[in-house]
Amino acid sequence: MIEVMEEYVCLMEEWPESEGEVVEQLVQVVTIYNSMSCQLVLGAGSVGLHRIQSITAKVIAITCSTINLLSLCMTSLAQRHP
Repeated sequence: MIEVMEEYVCLMEEWPESEGEVVEQLVQVVTIYNSMSCQLVLGAGSVGLHRIQSITAKVIAITCSTINLLSLCMTSLAQRHP
């Protein structure tokens, strides 16, 4: 996910005129990631798909940490490209 975000940032730097559109797409990607995380972890979708046996505190903590990291990246990106 971080690599995808980095590619979007590089795209904005290469083509500044497309910044608004790129930011919209980046927000959409992060929104989809957040939605899928909620469905798979909080909604126990991973268990239903037999990807993991149970939703543990560790799984929830890792998911939460990842979403927090994405939030920090988006905040940093917003500061770099007002």
